Formats: sequence, structure tokens, C-alpha cells
Amino acid sequence: MTNIEQGLACFRNIYKIAVADGYLVHEEKEMLLEAAQKMGVSNTQAQDIMKKINHLDFIIPEESAEQMRHLEYIIRMMMVDNEIHDREYELCFAFAKKIGKNEIILQKMISKIAKE
Repeated sequence: MTNIEQGLACFRNIYKIAVADGYLVHEEKEMLLEAAQKMGVSNTQAQDIMKKINHLDFIIPEESAEQMRHLEYIIRMMMVDNEIHDREYELCFAFAKKIGKNEIILQKMISKIAKE
């Protein structure tokens, strides 16, 4: 995967979590904008993902380090508004399972990020 493909995949994954509860709060929007800039995702690319998100599944990176980077971004997005909604958690756990992580590992990562 090229850097831009990795950026698009990660943005798509965190956007899926951001809208899981049915709406975007201010903190989620800010994090999405910051992430898009950091990942090299253009406004047009971001808009395209946002329009199609209900029909898109997670993209699972091939490399383990990249998988963990996505999971960390997903957790941070899930927690950005200081409230973990059931649907956000379900999707976060589904991503974790797809990369071979169990709920214990997910809980440890959530706790670690919460302490930061």
C-alpha cells in the first residue's frame, strides 16, 4: 500500500467509528480534519468516503504495525467525545478481532489511551 492508500484506509476506518452513533460531535469533526491533513487525504477524497461510508467496510492493512496504528486511531476516535457508545465499541472490537486482537488487548489499549 502506498502512503496515500494507507492514509485513505485509516481515514475511512476512523470515519466509520465517528459516525457509528449516528452523528458527529465537534471533537470528532476536529479529529477527522486533523487526521485527514496528517494522512494526506484531500477534501474531495474525504467527501467521497463520507458519502459512501454506509456501504464500506473496514480496510485491514497487511502490516502488523499499520494494523495497530489504525486500531489506535480508531480507539482515539471512539473516545474523543469522552463517551464510548455501544455501536462505536462494537465496531472497534470488530476491527480488533479482524487483526487478531482479543477483547483483553482492546481493553488494555483503551485504558492506556484513557490515561494519556
